[in-house]
Amino acid sequence: MAKKITLDSVKTAYCIGVGGIGVSAAAKYLALSGVQVSGSDAQENPMLDELREMGIPVFVGTDEHNVPEQADLVVYSPAVPEDNAELIAAHKLKIPVVSYPQFLGMLSEKKNTIAITGTHGKSTVTAMIGLILKNAGFAPTVVVGSRSVVFSHGNLEMGESNILVVEACEYQGNMRELSPDIAVVTNVEYDHPDYYESADEIYSAMQEFVSGLSENGVLIKNYDDKQVRAKINWGGKTVLYGVAEQADVAASQVVMQGGTSYFTTTVQTASGYVDERLSVRVPGRFNVSNALAAVAVANEMQVPMASIQDSLASFTGIWRRFEVVGHCNGAIVVSDYAHHPTAVDATIRAARSWYEDHRLIVVFQPHQHARTKELFDDFVQSFQAADITYVTDIYDVVGREEDKHKGVSSKKLVTAIAKKYPHSDVRYEGSLDDVERVVRELAEANDVVLVMGAGDIDQVARNFVQ
Repeated sequence: MAKKITLDSVKTAYCIGVGGIGVSAAAKYLALSGVQVSGSDAQENPMLDELREMGIPVFVGTDEHNVPEQADLVVYSPAVPEDNAELIAAHKLKIPVVSYPQFLGMLSEKKNTIAITGTHGKSTVTAMIGLILKNAGFAPTVVVGSRSVVFSHGNLEMGESNILVVEACEYQGNMRELSPDIAVVTNVEYDHPDYYESADEIYSAMQEFVSGLSENGVLIKNYDDKQVRAKINWGGKTVLYGVAEQADVAASQVVMQGGTSYFTTTVQTASGYVDERLSVRVPGRFNVSNALAAVAVANEMQVPMASIQDSLASFTGIWRRFEVVGHCNGAIVVSDYAHHPTAVDATIRAARSWYEDHRLIVVFQPHQHARTKELFDDFVQSFQAADITYVTDIYDVVGREEDKHKGVSSKKLVTAIAKKYPHSDVRYEGSLDDVERVVRELAEANDVVLVMGAGDIDQVARNFVQ
C-alpha cells in the first residue's frame, strides 16, 4: 500500500491528464512550490504549451515509463480511466496517488479556505473573490476552473498568504474533499445524471460539503434559490445574498447599460447602514448575483468597500464565460461554457439584453447523452430568445456515457424544438466543420454569434475569428 504524504514533503510529482483545466493548475502550483513536476495528456492542447513555457516536461500519450520511479506523488484527472497505464504503473511503484479533487483537499488542509460550489456561477464567483482579495493585498492563492487574465498563471494565482480561494466542483461530490472556512453555495439544480440519480442526491452532497465547515466557519448561500435557502443549512453563521431585497447582501436599482451592469447594495458601517453603488462589466442578472456573492465574502474578510467597488468595476469576465473572442465578417463572436438548460437560457437572454439591436445566432453543442436525455424537455425551452439556433451533434464524454442514454440525439432535440415552437428558426448541423462553414457564410455585421457548450465547440468560436 502506498504511503501517505503531505504536500510540504513532495519533491517530485507526476500529473496524468495535465492538459485539463484542473490538473494543469495542480502542476503549476507544485512547480511554483519548488517541486520537480512532469506529466502527460492524451492529446496536444494549448495548455501543454503553457506548461512547457514554465519548464514542466509533458508527454503526449500514455506510457508507463513516463512515471518517475522516484516520484513522491501522482495527481490524476477524474476523467482518467482506471486502466490507464501510467496510473497502473504508479500503483505498482507504490507511489501515493490522488485525484485532482483530493489534491485540492490536501491543499485546503494547509490553508484558510474559501470554497465556492454550485451548479452555475462558481468559476465566475471564484474569480471575482480572488480578484477582490488580490487587489486588496490579501495575496491569496486562487484555483479556478477557467482562466482569467488577472491571475498570474491563468487558472492559478500563486499567493504568498495562507488564504486559498478555490472552485469546488460538485461532480461526483468532489467538493466534499475540501475543508472550508467560508463556503459559498451559488445554486443547486439537477445535473450530472451520469453520477447523481436525483436532485435530492445533489442536495445531500452539498449538505455534506457545508457540514464540513470549520468550527467557526461561515456559510454564504443564495437567497434567490429557494431550494438552497431551504435545504442547505449550517448551525453557525450564515449570510444570505441575492437580488431579492430580503437577502442580507441584496441588490436594488439594477441597470444594464453600455456594456456594464450597475446595482446598489446596502452595507453596515460603524455609523449605520449605507447604500453603495457597484458595477461589473459582464452581462445578465445572474452576474449581479455572482457579484453579490463576492461582496458577501469580501465583507467577511473586512475588505474596504472602495476596494470592492474598484475590483468589481474592473472585472470583465473569464475564459468561456460570455467571452467576446473577436469578430467574423463584422459579427461579434462570443464563447460560453453553458451546457445546462438553465444556463443556456439565461446566457441567451443575457446576450439578447446586452445586444438588443443585433441578430442573435446561437451555435450549441449538447454535452453528454445522459444530460441531454434526462433534461431533454428543459433543453427544448432554452432557445426561445435566439433568432437562429444551430445544434451540433452531442459531445460524447469518454468513460461517462452509458448505453441507456444513447437513444437521444441532436436531431431529435431540433425536431422537438421546432414542434413546440413552430415559429422558431432552429437547425441541425451535425459536425463542427459543417456548422463553422454554414455560420461563417451566414454571419454579417450587426450579428452576434453565441457559441455554447462544454465540449470542443469553443474551437469553432476561435476559428471564426482567426
